[in-house]
Amino acid sequence: MGEVGAPAGDRPAEFAYSPYERPMTSSMISLTVDFVFAAERVAVETDSWRWHRGRAAFERDRERDAVLAAAGWKALRFTDRQIERAQATVVRARGAALTPRAA
Repeated sequence: MGEVGAPAGDRPAEFAYSPYERPMTSSMISLTVDFVFAAERVAVETDSWRWHRGRAAFERDRERDAVLAAAGWKALRFTDRQIERAQATVVRARGAALTPRAA
């Protein structure tokens, strides 16, 4: 099985295609994220140790999260192990992020 966070051809079948996978552009930011839920302003990133290890990747990921937050987006990050071994937790977190909150 391929790793989540890897190029699309190397991803597990359930992540190989998503209608939400596309560049995210706004007047403030232009990023490519793994999954975009534009109406809810939620960006989901899938990270594996293979593609996100080391200080530079760690800092780059935190910077992306801060850029998203400053633009009014919520960033969710899941590791390949979380997706493979804790699917219920991932689904609940994504569902909570996509559920509108009463003001």
